[in-house]
Amino acid sequence: MHPILTGHGYKGEEGRPVFQNGHPVWWNLHGYKLRLVPGVSAKIILKATAAELYLYRTPSYDNYKVSWKIFYSRNELAQGVVIMHEDVVASAFGLCDKVFSASQWLIDRYGGTAAAQGEFMRYGDFLNIPCPGTGHDGDPNISVFVSDDIREAVRVFIKPQ
Repeated sequence: MHPILTGHGYKGEEGRPVFQNGHPVWWNLHGYKLRLVPGVSAKIILKATAAELYLYRTPSYDNYKVSWKIFYSRNELAQGVVIMHEDVVASAFGLCDKVFSASQWLIDRYGGTAAAQGEFMRYGDFLNIPCPGTGHDGDPNISVFVSDDIREAVRVFIKPQ
């Protein structure tokens, strides 16, 4: 029987999320459309027609502000902000795979390779901030496909100054 229908959450075999149409069921396919905006050094900007994400360094320099907007229509949007420590940013964007304190339940329930409760959930290159969603339009979380150019831009951005 399908794992979702058995009440075991969204996790399939061996910690792998259940996939639908080539991505985890908790991830929205609009995440494929986000692109790195080139030529910006003070922050990372990812943009698409329906969503945008900004990664800024905070004044403490080991924390980062991640803010996002998701546009549902001309008059409706969802937005959010989380503050992430440098090692959380690194894990979120695939520079390492770490499950942070009190976050193992996310991996157990939804499947994944890295997570920090209330900050992000990731399986391979499929990232959700701040948490897994339904995978359908209307979720307030943002989905990002962490491509090699996004991963490298984040690596350079969080490198010690």
